[in-house]
Amino acid sequence: MDIRIYSGGHRATMQHFMTALEDNNDYLKSEGIAYSSETGLNIGQAINAMKSGGDFQKIQDDIIKELSLGIDAKRIIWVDNKIIGTGRRPFKSLLNNRRIRGAYADLNALFKGHDFHVHVETRNPASLIPASYAEAVHTGVFKDFEEFVEEINLNEFRWSSYLHSVQGNQDPLPVSVWRFEDYAYMWRDIIGAFTGVSNFQDLVGPTQLETAGLNFKGAKLLNQYIKEYSVSDRAEVNKIKGIFQRQFPNSQNENTEMYWPSGIVEDLNGSYDDDWYYIDRMDNMQAIKLRDAAS
Repeated sequence: MDIRIYSGGHRATMQHFMTALEDNNDYLKSEGIAYSSETGLNIGQAINAMKSGGDFQKIQDDIIKELSLGIDAKRIIWVDNKIIGTGRRPFKSLLNNRRIRGAYADLNALFKGHDFHVHVETRNPASLIPASYAEAVHTGVFKDFEEFVEEINLNEFRWSSYLHSVQGNQDPLPVSVWRFEDYAYMWRDIIGAFTGVSNFQDLVGPTQLETAGLNFKGAKLLNQYIKEYSVSDRAEVNKIKGIFQRQFPNSQNENTEMYWPSGIVEDLNGSYDDDWYYIDRMDNMQAIKLRDAAS
């Protein structure tokens, strides 16, 4: 069995990615590809049973049967962005190498004897961090952007480190990786590589990237408003959040460079490019790029 997981992207292209998978689900099933967005809990239960010393073959057979969704599946795919982070702590999981390594080691062990492949999207920290701040505020974590940034060690933010943790120390797992910045221009190629459909050009999906939540400017103003007027009642907070969300909807194209201290954006851009130079040369790593899509 060919088993693939997309670990998601924090406040990136997740909504479009999952919508496209749902829009093409009949096509996927016709090609023997089983997809469901509701699989994380079942997999977690199977891993717990495996670690508790249960009958491994029965546990594996049962979870594969369940994930096959009643079709004669040749491939199982699923999406789980919880591995990367949450709105309240968007970088805690991403930078916790031990947790990431353990999570993927458990998955690899659960599907021992089958082809297990991981797909990852990276995003430039210069735009990811403001987007993550906006999501944190939108979920009720009210703090200034400067305070939010201070909690992140920018010198340690490397996607290559995350990818090393995903692959493990021995016999590195195969990983496919692409940039968030390229997704809108080649999403069919990316989803085609993830699903393995015979003709990725037949894939359908939203014509534009879907967005949700606040944009960065709105998050900063909402945080300022909540603090200035000492709003604490949950119902009132939610009412105010709704007003700000309508006034400042999230946008993938929002320019947030002006909000960074001088020089930091240039440093983050340079580090991101350097990191990708290294990612390109990692073992068992397939980088999906625009030039590949165009060829």
